[in-house]
Amino acid sequence: MARAKDLAEASIAADRGTHAHQLTEDADDGRSWEERAEAGELLGIDAAVQHELVVAWRAMLTDHGLEVLAVEASVVDDLWRTAGTLDRIVRLTRPLRFANTATGEVVDVIQIPAFLSRQ
Repeated sequence: MARAKDLAEASIAADRGTHAHQLTEDADDGRSWEERAEAGELLGIDAAVQHELVVAWRAMLTDHGLEVLAVEASVVDDLWRTAGTLDRIVRLTRPLRFANTATGEVVDVIQIPAFLSRQ
C-alpha cells in the first residue's frame, strides 16, 4: 500500500511539472495559458498560482535578456547518431553572468555579434 502511495505521489509531481512546462510553452508561443488552467486545477494547482508562474517565467526572460527563438525544437547530431528535442533556443540580448557562490568563480556568457552568427 505504501509503495502505491509513493508511486501516485511521484506521478502527480511529474504531472504538475509537465503542466508547468506546458504553461511556459504557451506563453512563449503566444497562446493563452488560461485555456490550460482547468487541467492545472485538476492537478491541484490553483489558477492564481498558474498565472504567477507564467508572470515569473516572462519576468525571468526579461530580467536576463533572453529572447525565445524556438520552442520544442527537434535536433539531430549525425556524427554521434543522436537526436532529441530542445525545450528552448534563446538569444542573449545582453551578457549573462553566472556566479558560483561556493567557489566565487564568475562566468560571463556573451552574445555572438550578428555578423558572426550568420557564418
